[in-house]
Parts: sequence; structure tokens; C-alpha cells
Amino acid sequence: LTSKVTGVLPTANGGYGSGIMVSAIDAASTTIQSTITNYANGNITITVPAAGKIIIDANVVLLIHHATAVDEAYTLLIGTSPSDNYGSGPYWWYYGYVPSSAVVGSNIFQTCAVKGFITAPAAGTYTLYLNGWMSSGQDAGDQFYFSGMTATFYR
Repeated sequence: LTSKVTGVLPTANGGYGSGIMVSAIDAASTTIQSTITNYANGNITITVPAAGKIIIDANVVLLIHHATAVDEAYTLLIGTSPSDNYGSGPYWWYYGYVPSSAVVGSNIFQTCAVKGFITAPAAGTYTLYLNGWMSSGQDAGDQFYFSGMTATFYR
């Protein structure tokens, strides 16, 4: 399931045309590795008419398989490439955690709100990526489960 929608936002003074928003949803499963992992189809592309800022919001559901009694820790971010492990910087990263005391063998759904931004130096098309990694407790059952992303352009 992949969907892309484009719309035009109203401006602060009630006119139209200076704000652009696109959205994308995806339900592919991708195993989260202990190294930077791009969510398959977890990207969003926006075409902007001029220089400005692009703000990205992603609602993400992870399925964390708690295989052993160790802490499960993960980091999610919006990157400018599928291998970007920095994005907008650590203050914009989403840090998640499942404690070692969780029931071993359980599958735990985690809902995450990930944000990011880039400066668009000129008119053009920009693609942003939902990336992440497991810093503790990684196994093959740790999955990006689905996501909904929006990118909004502001001059």
C-alpha cells in the first residue's frame, strides 16, 4: 500500500500558492538493523517553487520483537538519503525504548512521531527518507511496520 497526495495550502493572508504539502503512506515491513536502515518506501518527494524550508512529519508504527531480556533501544530520523544517519541533527531524532522487563517473546507495537526539516536552497524536487537503527536488542523481528509522512514547504 503506497499513496501519494499533493495539495496547496492557504497562506497566512488567506491567498493560495505559497504553501505546498504532500503526503505518503506505506505499509511495507522492513527489518530494522543495528546499522542505519531505510524504511522500504519510507520516503516522500516534494517539488518546491523557490528557496525555503521543508518540514517533515512522520507517524510511524514499529513492531519490536522482545526476544531476550535485554533493553531494546532504537533511533529514528528523517534523512536526505537512504543512508543518512544524521538528518536535521540529534535534537530532531526520535529515541525509543522497550525495557528488559517486558515479557520475553512478545511483540510490542511502538507508535512514534518523527520530525525533521531541511532548507531548500532553490526551486526543485527534494526527497526525504525515514531512517533508523536499533542500538540495543536488535533481531529480525524488529520491523518498521507502517508510516504516514507529510512534507510541507514554507517560503
